[in-house]
Amino acid sequence: MWRLIPLAKMALRMTVFGLLLGALEFMLKTQLPWFGYPAESFFFVDGLPALKDSLTLGLALGIPFVVYAGVLHRTVVKQAMFRFALVILGTVESLLLVQPPFHLSFLLDELGAFSGLIRFASYEPWMALLLLLSVAKHVAIGLMSLYAAGRYLRDASASYQKSREQTLA
Repeated sequence: MWRLIPLAKMALRMTVFGLLLGALEFMLKTQLPWFGYPAESFFFVDGLPALKDSLTLGLALGIPFVVYAGVLHRTVVKQAMFRFALVILGTVESLLLVQPPFHLSFLLDELGAFSGLIRFASYEPWMALLLLLSVAKHVAIGLMSLYAAGRYLRDASASYQKSREQTLA
């Protein structure tokens, strides 16, 4: 019972992070002209699907973290290994779930091979920016996974200490 609140906080952190990442992606797509969105696009027409996608991404990142920490990794003996496991889990989820146009496989399918991508990126500067944004999104998800793991360990430790104080008193 003492782990329920830290697990819920971890899911909430990842969901909020997914929403912020989706909002940033939406702002970049609507403010930068080379993505094809008109500058005067309506939020309710374009923004609600982006909000749904970012909420889905946040929940898809948060729920497996809760399952892993709550069910598969019930006791944390080595904190560094737990953090590493959540970073790996977040990175794998990121590579599987991140929506286009910021997905590397989407870019590689469009252009053929990675060498073709580099050659094309030298001719089209927006493609280099798209590649950079794709890598930055995966790195941000990995770093947020590391942050969420550290905060979970801190919160779970404090919650465990409070539960032990009540039973010992």
